[in-house]
Amino acid sequence: MTERLLTLAQAADRCECSPKTLRRAIDSGDLVAVRLGEGPKSDRIHPADLNAFWASRRTVEMPAAKSPRAEMLLQVSGADEHVVALLAAASRKR
Repeated sequence: MTERLLTLAQAADRCECSPKTLRRAIDSGDLVAVRLGEGPKSDRIHPADLNAFWASRRTVEMPAAKSPRAEMLLQVSGADEHVVALLAAASRKR
């Protein structure tokens, strides 16, 4: 069975975004739409094109980088050294 074309409102509802988001994607050429009539209200989106659009927007989560503060805490062995390191870090920020 062939999938039906979606209106912008239906497509936005399906992917839980704003129709304006999809309109901007269509206007920029990132999302393919079929114009059935004379105006933009007649634009329709094929579900496969909608899926391809969102698939191209997926990002890969990068591993968390160690913060300089975390590295500093690992290098400090005693409480006195820890206080000195924190004071030094605070004075560098000023």
